[in-house]
Amino acid sequence: MLLRILYGCGLRLGEALSLTWDDVDLSDGVITVTAAKNQKQRLVPMSEELTRILKLYRETPCFQLQDNGLLFRKADGNPRTSGAYWSIFSSILCDLGIKNPQTAQYRARGPCIHSLRHTFTLRSFLKADSEGRGVMETVPFLSTYLGHEGLMQTDIYLKARHELYTEAHTVIANYTANVFPEEI
Repeated sequence: MLLRILYGCGLRLGEALSLTWDDVDLSDGVITVTAAKNQKQRLVPMSEELTRILKLYRETPCFQLQDNGLLFRKADGNPRTSGAYWSIFSSILCDLGIKNPQTAQYRARGPCIHSLRHTFTLRSFLKADSEGRGVMETVPFLSTYLGHEGLMQTDIYLKARHELYTEAHTVIANYTANVFPEEI
């Protein structure tokens, strides 16, 4: 469920781990992020499918005893550390034969749990583009949605390896084609 929320809502790991059931409106499909970076609160809508799955998750017996506890916790009700989730994610990657970020070469970082946030951002950008919304319309919205201080933080998320995101790079290259003068 944690991975679905990170991927489906673009939350930071710490934001997701801080969520309580009081922060989740399952009727409207909205998460209120109260423990955000830079002490910013924000509302994060969920897809209908993610809301449906979260309702099923809420109905599991472990949550029946504690109405407003943490969404993600150990069996005893106490929170896990974020490092525990990084380790779990890393072991999932290893089981799948994907390069473990802990053993990656210097400056050759492999996938990590935070990559889900980057993937959410890129997919949101590509969706907006396919619906006819350009960069100037999309980036400010994404920046606010992600809880960024400014547009430059969001821009970092849109920079990815060209081989992986050829379509996105083409869109961005076309947009910026006339921004910089040609070399003399």
